[in-house]
Amino acid sequence: MKAACSEQVGVIRSQQENIFSVEVISSSACSECHASSACTMMDKKIKMIEVNAQSGYAVGDRVLIEITNEQGLYAVLIGYFLPFVLMVLVMVIAFAIFRNELLAGVCAILILAPYYTVIFFLKKKLTKQFQFRLKKYFSNNLPDF
Repeated sequence: MKAACSEQVGVIRSQQENIFSVEVISSSACSECHASSACTMMDKKIKMIEVNAQSGYAVGDRVLIEITNEQGLYAVLIGYFLPFVLMVLVMVIAFAIFRNELLAGVCAILILAPYYTVIFFLKKKLTKQFQFRLKKYFSNNLPDF
């Protein structure tokens, strides 16, 4: 049975050997709303994702980028959940030590610097764990790029 995947439509913008740079438009739920043109809450961001794939794709091709749901949850764990838990722990410990809410809050925020520094240095190892896949995209409803 095939693992459940999350998909995002993108366009290949460049290629170096078997590494493709794919541009995707990440949008919030608000920007997909039918009233988004009248709302100032619209949030769309262009992101470039590098994907290691076999040939058969060319610059300008519309593709689907896939990642397994398991890998996506792991990314959320590393990027959001663990830093949140770390901040809460540091805030509780700092408050127990200093008995000062402001100082505890500052310590909780400052703990993010070493956390994300470690993540930065583990970037190559993490990149190997997150394997995106490309698929050809065929649809009459093409998003604007």
